[in-house]
Amino acid sequence: LSVIMTALGNTHDKTKLSLIYASSSERDIIFRDELLQLSHKFPDRFTVHLTNGSGRITRALLREHLKPPS
Repeated sequence: LSVIMTALGNTHDKTKLSLIYASSSERDIIFRDELLQLSHKFPDRFTVHLTNGSGRITRALLREHLKPPS
């Protein structure tokens, strides 16, 4: 969270960030509210994808939510 907040707080840094957070249940998501607030405050620079269920990040999940590198 600290790295994300630092990058987004720097107005000269135009880096776009994506976070995929996998957890077994919604209550296990640490900093859930803060991450969602940042994604709403910086919609062009930060996207967060919260997944519940298996708690695993798969290749299919990555393909679904992330753009290929340019």
